[in-house]
Amino acid sequence: MARAVASAGSRVERKLLRRQVALRFGTQAAERTAERRVRITDPERLEEIGEWSLYCETGLEFLARLGA
Repeated sequence: MARAVASAGSRVERKLLRRQVALRFGTQAAERTAERRVRITDPERLEEIGEWSLYCETGLEFLARLGA
């Protein structure tokens, strides 16, 4: 049960991250982020990546930090 809840939470966090990146840097950056974030399940790591969208000036800078 706890695993299912954690999985659902990670899914929501990944969806929120995609939306956040799309609003800040555009659809293309969000799609590239989505390709990469599928492998990321750690909530703290997703939170850290979400913070990058606030600190990075451009989509290219964000994607470089993401390694996409």
